[in-house]
This record gives sequence, C-alpha cells and structure tokens, in this order.
Amino acid sequence: MRFTEVVTHEHPIDDSPVTDRGSGQQNSHDTDSLLCFGAFDASHASVVSAVASVTVVEPAVCMWIQLTQRFGTVVIDGRTVAMTTPETCRAVVHAAVQHLAPGGRLVASFATRDPRVAPYLQICAEFGLEPDGREIDVGVSVMHRRTMQTTIHDLVFDARSRISRIESAELCAALESGHPPTVIDTRTSVDRERFGVIRGSIHIPRTTLEWACDPYNGYRHPAIRAHDQSLVIVCNGGYSSSLAASNLALLGFSEVCDLVGGHQAWVRAGHEVVAPDHTSLDY
Repeated sequence: MRFTEVVTHEHPIDDSPVTDRGSGQQNSHDTDSLLCFGAFDASHASVVSAVASVTVVEPAVCMWIQLTQRFGTVVIDGRTVAMTTPETCRAVVHAAVQHLAPGGRLVASFATRDPRVAPYLQICAEFGLEPDGREIDVGVSVMHRRTMQTTIHDLVFDARSRISRIESAELCAALESGHPPTVIDTRTSVDRERFGVIRGSIHIPRTTLEWACDPYNGYRHPAIRAHDQSLVIVCNGGYSSSLAASNLALLGFSEVCDLVGGHQAWVRAGHEVVAPDHTSLDY
C-alpha cells in the first residue's frame, strides 16, 4: 500500500495529481484508493483491505482541500477532525463527498457515545448518502455510500478535466510579471464590496460571463480581446469558477484557468485585496 501525504499548514490547498505525481494525468477516478481526513491508523484497517494507496490530509485544512482526483473511499477521522458545529460538519462532509467517486464509500470514525454522531447522520442524509453499515469496536465507524445519481460535484469534476487551475501564490507571481493575466471576478457586487477584490481584476458576473467574453458576441467586454488571451476566473470558493472556465474553454479560449479555492483562498494566503473601483455596469 502506498501512502501520500498532501497538504501542509503552509500549503493548505494541493492541486497536483496524487495517484502518480510523474504521470501528468489529472481528474482521474481511482476506485482502489483512499482519502483520509485526519489521522490514519490501525483503527481503519477494516476499510482498507483492498486499497492500493492512501492519501492523508491534515485535519486543520480538510475543509478547504480541492484535489484533482476522486477516490473509492473517503475516511473522516472524527477524533482529530473538528466537527463541533453543524456548519463545520457540513463543510467537512461537503469536502469529502466532492472527492468521492460515484458509488464510493464514506466512512467516519468517532469515539463511543460521541454526541456528534447524530447530527453527522442527519447531514449525510441531506447529502443523499445511503447508510452502509456501522461497526462498534474501540469506537464507532459509520459508513455511507454515494449513489450513482449525477450531482453538482460530477459537473465540477467534469469541468475541471477541460481546464487548468492556478494556486494563489502562482497567480500573485503572475500578476507581478511582465505579462500578467486578465483576472475576471465573477462574484456578486455585494461580495466584492464586503470582501474586497484582487487589484486589477475586472468584474463580470457569472450570469453574463459567456456573453461578455465571446469575441463573436455583440456584448463583449472591451478587456477581452482574443481566444488566446490569458484569463483567470475567480469566484468565492473555487467551484463555480471551474464551471465558468470550462464554458470559456468550450467557446475556444485556450489559456483560461480558475483560481483554486477562489477569493477565499487568496485572502487566507494573505495576498492583497483592495476596494472595488468599478462594477460590471461601468463598461
């Protein structure tokens, strides 16, 4: 069995392939692989008998992780992953499910009589996960299965197969280079006012992005000049931006990517934000 440690506190989001770092293959399904949020130890032995590789993510950052691979099994170690409120529990389950292949298994381990088990089960039901058993030994392991129903996670995963993604540090360096990309902020005006913007970015709301970018459309934004222009799409958390960038790729844009983790990741990394100096209505 092969172990891969991804994500350190210094690099909270890892966007490189985790099955084979030398293959160049991305956005793959690996049904005999396992993703673990938190500590991985002998207590998980019952769920890894047929697993070829294990990828471990640190508890402090598992809510933010966006890998390019999906896994046959995802384990949440409830002893080390903080799920003390419904909001944090939902965020952890969301992060787990987005990395779970259709039909894959989600396993969460808790201490015996852990009061978080009941709300966790409720949240799993809200995600459409089907109960798949429970084991009681030194603790409690609760198991669910993802159905084969197409979900938004599948659409995002498919979209990312057509685009590249860029980390906050990479984008910061690119913006300081001699050939900076055009950063398109698709967030609402309210979010831009409340949380600030990346300096030099232009505002094109998600609802009008394709029309504003297509060079063959009469409503093209003046900052969009050609299909080979370097574009970076930024949303709030790095999900709708993947769908948006994928649509631009389908329209023929060859140098489009999106920001991993979105504006939230940019802020968490400590990069500069400024007050917006325009809205989409100003062009």
